[in-house]
Amino acid sequence: MSNYSNIIKNREIAVWGMGYLAYTFMLKLQEKGFSIRLFDLSEQSLSEYHKGRYPSKTQINTWSKTSQVPQLDFSKVKIVASSKEMFSEDILIHIICTPASYLKGNYNENIIELSHIFKENCNSLARSYVIFQSVSGPGSIERDFCQNIDGIEDRLGVCTSFRSDWTYEEFAVQSYSQIISSTRTEDLEFLVDFYNLLDLPIEKVASIYQAELLENARNSLEFTIHGFMNQLMQAYPDTDVRQIKDLILQRCRIEDYTPGLGSGGFRMPSAMNQLVRESKHENQLSLIHESGVANLSNILLYVDHLVRLKTRKVLILGVRVQQELALSPSLIMANSLIDKEIEVSLHDPFYSKVEIKRFNKQFFYFDFENSSLEGFDAIVITSDHPNYAMLKDEHIRDLAKYPEVLILDSYGIWTPYFEREHKNYHLLGSGSLDLLK
Repeated sequence: MSNYSNIIKNREIAVWGMGYLAYTFMLKLQEKGFSIRLFDLSEQSLSEYHKGRYPSKTQINTWSKTSQVPQLDFSKVKIVASSKEMFSEDILIHIICTPASYLKGNYNENIIELSHIFKENCNSLARSYVIFQSVSGPGSIERDFCQNIDGIEDRLGVCTSFRSDWTYEEFAVQSYSQIISSTRTEDLEFLVDFYNLLDLPIEKVASIYQAELLENARNSLEFTIHGFMNQLMQAYPDTDVRQIKDLILQRCRIEDYTPGLGSGGFRMPSAMNQLVRESKHENQLSLIHESGVANLSNILLYVDHLVRLKTRKVLILGVRVQQELALSPSLIMANSLIDKEIEVSLHDPFYSKVEIKRFNKQFFYFDFENSSLEGFDAIVITSDHPNYAMLKDEHIRDLAKYPEVLILDSYGIWTPYFEREHKNYHLLGSGSLDLLK
């Protein structure tokens, strides 16, 4: 039987929670002809419903920019008094909209409680799907839910469909895709079919852990940007920041960021220094101070890693970053390695031997076209120049003979050659290297 046939065979869906996520999703379910079985872990929420206060005015004002939210058809919502009543062989899908924990509760207490509830009621479970819409910390669903349902894993597909909308208006016009993931490929296929049936935009990621990390990181970045804008407003009190805030955000090339070694070229740290220097209240710009230190520290972490590995000879391919030489990550790394008495060779297609020596007399020039890659303990690639992407057979043979050589590739241009064959090849940002180990 197809996924679609399974979904529409019995149109009742279990929804756990009575907050914003649950209410707005129930509106979508009713729009598509589904009936709902509803329960909340909070006795107060259930009590408010029975008093005719769901949703309350406070909830509506919080959920909507205009304080207007459509009414649910409660004749098609069965609100149950016990969690046991949420289980039936006819219910295929459980939507988890309850928060991972209450504000005054223990971290993830609701996820843990739900795992126990599902395990206790496994005899009433058909092959079902539990779909988390509320995100907790990276790894928490695996630890606090999946590991607690041992013995019934085959009967329960664990999935996520994290949401980034904060108001009913955002949800109604589908401003944001829902981030979906699952522990199994076949469950993810089911999830895709379910959301296609609901006409909701989705974006797949490789794992639940990755989905949790993505959602938390995105929200944290938004919060950081809010903090930066507020600091800017306070540090420059004689300027109407509201007039330029949209242009600041529109011209910030966040989407072009690639994880790796780079510091962002010269203009970015210079801009930070200039903002601090010209402000009457420079101490207020703590986020900018910390960002500068963090970017430099990130580069030095790689230096520290090479030192701990007792590296003796390092080859760095690439000097220029984004057509800007000042504050080049390559040169910061190279000079730091020299300070640690590690031999450094450098190559860049745009710089001659004489020019490389001008950066630091202790640097060795490496002739990439005509020299062997033998003898290095580590190779760091900091440029995506085509010269490096087209590796010669001799270079490949050199590295194949020495699998212990550490290769740090900031752009992934050597991935086709070494990702599988070379155990010490690392594409920076891919999750294959733990610098803090």
